[in-house]
Amino acid sequence: NKANATITAISGTTTYNGRTQSVSGYSASGLVNGEDESVLTGLTETGGSGRNAGSYAHTVSGSDNNYNLTFIDGALTIDKASATVTANSNTVTYNGQTQNASGYSASGLVNGEDESVLTGLTETGGSGRNAGSYAHTVSGSDNNYNLTFIDGVLTIDKATLTLSSNNITKTYDGTTAANGTAVVTDGQLFGSDTISGGHFAYTDKNAGTGKTVTVNGITVSDGNGGNNYDVTYVANITSTILQKTLTIGGSFDAADKLYDGDNRATISRNALALQGVVAGDALAANWQALFADASVAPNKTVTLQGTTLAGGDSANYLLVLEGAPTATARISGTPLGAAGGRYASATQSAKNNDTQPARYASSVPAIAVQQCGQNLPAQLVKDCQ
Repeated sequence: NKANATITAISGTTTYNGRTQSVSGYSASGLVNGEDESVLTGLTETGGSGRNAGSYAHTVSGSDNNYNLTFIDGALTIDKASATVTANSNTVTYNGQTQNASGYSASGLVNGEDESVLTGLTETGGSGRNAGSYAHTVSGSDNNYNLTFIDGVLTIDKATLTLSSNNITKTYDGTTAANGTAVVTDGQLFGSDTISGGHFAYTDKNAGTGKTVTVNGITVSDGNGGNNYDVTYVANITSTILQKTLTIGGSFDAADKLYDGDNRATISRNALALQGVVAGDALAANWQALFADASVAPNKTVTLQGTTLAGGDSANYLLVLEGAPTATARISGTPLGAAGGRYASATQSAKNNDTQPARYASSVPAIAVQQCGQNLPAQLVKDCQ
């Protein structure tokens, strides 16, 4: 009778390497008289070969003339290789649109394989519109690799934005307040983003050109509380404060005078007032008045020509004399001419006789004495006196 023997197919364990791997051979127990597997010439091996991670049966079959054979299967086990998948990161600058980080890289892949063999992976996140950080993750599994995952991140940096004010022009009001409009001087607003409001102020109150206006507190409306922009403020240095126009109110009187060839007038009663002065300003008027001309006439119009402003704040004002109060006064006397010459001769004689003995006093022309100080031109008054 045949002897009994057991045939066991060889098993093996290996790690995925991207190539076909195999296990072969078998062992036999129960062989007699020191015989070994080489006497079993009618056996055939099947299986025990594979490329991907998994288990592959390895079997032996057949018969032998001298042995009743019992077969035990073996197996080829291909374990998964280890790989690390790193989600891509990306850093961009805010542009008002949705931006993304996508893709991943893998290390530990074998036999020249790349990320394209990892077909069971899913990306999540890595997308955003506003400035900030957005996690980018990859998850899933693969038949041939045990995967370890490292997260990435999308970073959206703030856009730079420089803000200032438009050129502002105002009339002097004694304050540094400025009514400005926010403008972008460097960088840009994206999409539907807008700017509004703001605090604007001149660095001093005084009238002038090339004035500096400071700027801050502008509201950026970007759907993210203004946090999509890194805002810098710059002052406007080309603004203007115009002089404030003053008018004159009240009234005044001008004194009558003897003709002196000059149209200057003397204010005898002054109830004049500057109108439009900012409360608390250091300001005064140097009141000056003029006749329309120097000629002799009654009821001559006297105006405030020549009036100027004085005081620490005078440069902030522009005095307008148009529409100012007027007065009337008389210029008395006879202008120098033929008649004036006779007066002058007579009064000079009177002066000369003032140094002579009394007996010569009767020679002073009576008209010179009667007119002295009344109707004579100013040039004659001194001689008369």
